[in-house]
Amino acid sequence: RAAAECVEGEYEDDLGACHPVTLCNPEGCEKDNGLGYRGVVAQTVEGITCQKWSATAPHPHGFTNPSAYPDAGLGDHNQCRNPDGEPQPWCYTTDPTRQWSYCDVCNMVEVTAPTATSDRVCGPATGKAFPRPPSTTSTTASTTSTTTSTTTTSTTTSTTTSTTT
Repeated sequence: RAAAECVEGEYEDDLGACHPVTLCNPEGCEKDNGLGYRGVVAQTVEGITCQKWSATAPHPHGFTNPSAYPDAGLGDHNQCRNPDGEPQPWCYTTDPTRQWSYCDVCNMVEVTAPTATSDRVCGPATGKAFPRPPSTTSTTASTTSTTTSTTTTSTTTSTTTSTTT
């Protein structure tokens, strides 16, 4: 099938092939734009290492006191979080020229299906993502905002990352 023929619930990889969107996001990504994500990813979609939330260099910010944001998962670490309701988890970067950027943690799709002898492999959807089907656990509003972030992130990823296998 041609790239232009991808349909709802599919994504187009960097080679122009269409694949079904089978979500396999980490815990904490299922609603509210990843507000509950507590994973260990500490790198932006561009591959930049995240700045510790407790640090103020190279970028000063107002999230250094985790007790001021008790439900945000902040602390003396540099893992991606979403303390302020952005479309997806993000972090301040260690690059002095880039203050912050999104992390590709809540837009994972199944890139290899499970077999009798192996688990499924999850990775970012590279290329252009088409609207994914609504989740059975999300509200319509949550699904709509998640779809928007998937399109944005996938487009960004395709310009900076080769196909994940």
